[in-house]
Amino acid sequence: MSIDENRLEGAANTTVGKVQDAIGALKGDLKLQAEGKLRQVRGAAQQAYGKVSGQAEITRSQADEFIRTKPY
Repeated sequence: MSIDENRLEGAANTTVGKVQDAIGALKGDLKLQAEGKLRQVRGAAQQAYGKVSGQAEITRSQADEFIRTKPY
């Protein structure tokens, strides 16, 4: 899964989790609410992973470029 896919899928999971949480609250369904909250946490974690992975890729790319242009 690419970096952008992780961030996008994480955002989708966070949004779906918020909807599940709200529906659970309206219906008084504690299980659905808990599933929604868990999905929100998973989504946030996945977004963070995508962001960190993206930064690592940028840093690696910059290091590679530096080594190519200044090998000594």
